[in-house]
Amino acid sequence: MQIDVKSIVQSADVPSVPKILNEILLMADNPMATSTALEALVVQEPGLAAQLLKWVNSALYALPNRVSSVSHSMVLLGFSTVKSVAAGMILINTFDSSVGLTREYVGEVWGHTLSAATFIRHLTKGQSQGVRDDLFLAALIHDVGHLVLQQYFGTEYHSLCTDFPFPPPEAERAMFGTDHAEVGAALLEEWKMPKRVVDLVAFHHQPEIYEGAPSAMAFLRASLELSTQGDFRKLLTLPVEEVDEELIASLTSAGWSWADLQKEGEHVQQALSELKQLLS
Repeated sequence: MQIDVKSIVQSADVPSVPKILNEILLMADNPMATSTALEALVVQEPGLAAQLLKWVNSALYALPNRVSSVSHSMVLLGFSTVKSVAAGMILINTFDSSVGLTREYVGEVWGHTLSAATFIRHLTKGQSQGVRDDLFLAALIHDVGHLVLQQYFGTEYHSLCTDFPFPPPEAERAMFGTDHAEVGAALLEEWKMPKRVVDLVAFHHQPEIYEGAPSAMAFLRASLELSTQGDFRKLLTLPVEEVDEELIASLTSAGWSWADLQKEGEHVQQALSELKQLLS
């Protein structure tokens, strides 16, 4: 079945890109952009600065001292990181009260993606800051297509979600002729998100045709595998021979052994335990 993915994005009751997000993304293409300009944008949005500070003070970033201002967070984390976090938070808030979506379903989607973003923060410790920020944002928004499909197809998509809380792309394509990765990427293109982030979202279920750096997709896939394994604390107690083979393969591709992850486990668990607070 042929389907026009762009028409889904344009016809679904998807919020238009918020003006502040558009301005933040434009900073990526402006070599003259400064941390002062970013802070001025953030403080214009009611509640955004406070929410951003809650995120950067969480175990997700494990800063040695509490951050009290947006400017201070940029000193410690860098302009690129704060911009990436702010963009992700704005996207989450944008869908929070959308027509056709329950708060519970939106919270489920963002809870899963924030879990993946938490794993990305830890798996990519040895990478450049720019790569880490792109991957964090990609992990945080990789399932935005589920929200679009839920809005566009309504009860039909909801019925699919009763069998699969996050329907796999094969089931989506069989029923609707497209999937959440394709639709999510189309939305992000519409919103003029960076192509490197859009491509990670577009191909996170088809890594074999992804044309970017193989290591980037390896990190993303490993984080997604980890985020679907359930109780992370219990998972860490398993010997390697009892761990899902696909998970071990994805970690190996990202340069991690099971023993390495177990050593890092307490820090990751602390960050994961703050998910509900970050979404509240």
